[in-house]
Amino acid sequence: MTLAPKPVELEIQPSRLLLAWLLIIHFSVVLMLLVSPIPLLISVGLAIMVCCGGYLCIQRWHRQGVQYLGWRDGIWMLEMNQLTDEVELQSYLIFPSLIQLVFLREGQSHRLFIFPDSVSREAQRHLRQRLTLVGVSSSEQSRFERQN
Repeated sequence: MTLAPKPVELEIQPSRLLLAWLLIIHFSVVLMLLVSPIPLLISVGLAIMVCCGGYLCIQRWHRQGVQYLGWRDGIWMLEMNQLTDEVELQSYLIFPSLIQLVFLREGQSHRLFIFPDSVSREAQRHLRQRLTLVGVSSSEQSRFERQN
C-alpha cells in the first residue's frame, strides 16, 4: 500500500533579503557615481536614473505577483493577483538558500524565486523534498528527452 504524497502549500511573502540586496546595490552605485571622476552634472544625472530604477525595483518587489504556491496530486497551482491558476512546472533549480521554479502559464513562462525568508523553514524543506521526489511532470520530461 502506497501513501498519497502530502500536498505542498506555501504562502509566499515578499523577501526582506531581496529588498535589502536591492537597496544596497542601488545605494552603492549612487555612491560610486557621486565620488567618481565623471563630471558632476553627468554623475548626478546618472545617479538620478539609478535612483529611479531602484524605486521601480522596490515597487515591483512590493507588488509581488505570487502569493500562493500549491501542489496536490501532481497539479501545481499559483495564485497571482488574487487569481488562482493551474500551471505546469517546466524546470527548477535548488540552491542552498534559494529555489527557482519555472512555470508555464497561459503559454508564457514565469519564474518564481523563493528566498529563505519568503516562506517558513518547514515549508521550504517540504517543497525541496517534493521537487526532489516528483520533479517536473512526465510530459515535460518526455519533451525534454525528445529535444536531447
